[in-house]
Amino acid sequence: MPPETNVSGAIAAPLWRRLAAGFYDLLPVGALLFIGTVLAMTLANLFIPAERIDLILRHGLPHLLYQIWLAVLIVGYYAWSWHRGGQTIGMKAWGLHVQQLDGQRLGLGQAIGRCVLSWLSLLLLGSGFWWAINDPHRRTWHDLMSRSFMTYRKKS
Repeated sequence: MPPETNVSGAIAAPLWRRLAAGFYDLLPVGALLFIGTVLAMTLANLFIPAERIDLILRHGLPHLLYQIWLAVLIVGYYAWSWHRGGQTIGMKAWGLHVQQLDGQRLGLGQAIGRCVLSWLSLLLLGSGFWWAINDPHRRTWHDLMSRSFMTYRKKS
C-alpha cells in the first residue's frame, strides 16, 4: 500500500488542505455561534431584565451554561457534517472527505469523538495536526484515535 493511501486506496489529504478547510469553516461556525448567541439572549431576555443580561451571562452558572451551549453547537456542526456527508462546508470547498478506515461513513459517536479529539490536538500547540507531516498515511492524532481517515478527491 503506498504511503499516501489508506486501506480503501483513497488519496490522503495533505495537511495544508486540512488547515485551509479549517479556516474556511470559521465562516459557517461563526454564523452558527452568532445565531446561537441570539437564541440564548432571546431566551435569557424572557427571564432576566434586558439591562442585566450582560452581567448575568458573564458569571456563574448562566455563563457556564452559555459556554456549554456554544461548545455543543460547534461539536454538533462538525459531528453532524462528518456523520451525514463526510465533510463540512470548508472540506467540500477543498475536496476533502473523512471516512472510516474501511471507507464507510463515520458513526455519530465516532464523529463526536473525532471532533473532541481534534480540539485536543489543536490545544496541544497543534501537535496532533503536525503529526500528519511524519505519518506515512498523513493521519493526525484524532484520525488515529477515532480510526478515521481524511481523503482528498481531485476535481475533474
